[in-house]
Amino acid sequence: MLLELERLVIGSCVESALYAVASDSYYLPSTQASSLPIFYEKLETVRKDFVWSRLQIILSLSGRLLNYENLKTVRVSEGTLKVASELGVFSYGFGVCEVFDTTGLQIENKIVKQVPPEYHVYDDFELSSLGGKHKYLQPHTSSLPLAGQIHYYTSNRVDGADYITDCVAKSTLSGEQLQNVEYSDSMTRFSVMRHLTSIGVHGNIMKRYKSGKLKYRKPKVVHRKRIVVKKERTQYEDSEKVKFLSTGLENIVDRFTT
Repeated sequence: MLLELERLVIGSCVESALYAVASDSYYLPSTQASSLPIFYEKLETVRKDFVWSRLQIILSLSGRLLNYENLKTVRVSEGTLKVASELGVFSYGFGVCEVFDTTGLQIENKIVKQVPPEYHVYDDFELSSLGGKHKYLQPHTSSLPLAGQIHYYTSNRVDGADYITDCVAKSTLSGEQLQNVEYSDSMTRFSVMRHLTSIGVHGNIMKRYKSGKLKYRKPKVVHRKRIVVKKERTQYEDSEKVKFLSTGLENIVDRFTT
């Protein structure tokens, strides 16, 4: 016997979770934890990861969070959801299912447009010998695929630190670029070093020339890990019971407050 859900939302973003809360729907987080909001993503002045955790609590307390660790497969067909995890296989019926993110889903709806996936790549670096203990370093944002975003932060790697110790660089790559050495973690490291120089972080002073010019020892930028998150972009046709959404926070708030 299927457990019947009147409304179901599937997604991996803050917008999808908020939509589920606002529409009084059940919610299934669809992708791995590495794809969820991280510390530098914000909604106005509030961190997205804080908002995400609070929405999960609200959904859980209301009994509407379908949270399965280590998802293996998620299959969505007309009126039926089947979830396979380490705990077993679970089946649900639904009146309407609204999908924000198709990554990792098996979907029976007709394909409107086949689009290759893109990959969000996060390279994490340890920083030292920056020429001082910086409380803040200006982030970098560009439209380039490699290291399009660079964000500096204080990690718990250094006990008691209240200054910048690490950074994360986000790249948005195609499958072909992901396999290309020009988009490797080594090239990302060079991008971080160039950005540090551009914002005036030259490293520790080695000596002063007679002319008064200073010679610096370059900052140490050490790569620690790379996380790759696949994002599906194929477009599907809506059916009677399965709909595909892409809507921003403001639209959601406007819809459910009016």
